[in-house]
Amino acid sequence: MFTGMMDEMRTHPYTTLSSVIAFSLAMYMFFYPTQAEELTAVKSQVAAVTQTVVEIRASQIEDKIVSARIRFCNATSEDQKNYFRMLVNEYLDSYRKLTDRQYPLPRCDEI
Repeated sequence: MFTGMMDEMRTHPYTTLSSVIAFSLAMYMFFYPTQAEELTAVKSQVAAVTQTVVEIRASQIEDKIVSARIRFCNATSEDQKNYFRMLVNEYLDSYRKLTDRQYPLPRCDEI
């Protein structure tokens, strides 16, 4: 179980972080029910912060995708094209893992 959690943390760090926090809060609420309302408010705040972090990170990855795509489109040698193609694919994979969505990659003539 612990190994699976560590694998999950490597692939979805923000989702796993909020899951760990939610679990911890649930356990705390079980043992200290008088403070349940406060913990529910904290849980909501953690969820909002987690969503904000994911949105910021997704925006950063989008910027990297576009930058690498521009460099790919302007590359003059096959080695450069291969390098920037690899970068674009890595960033696309990171974006998909973070957001569970595919990024709409622009064609070279659209940039």
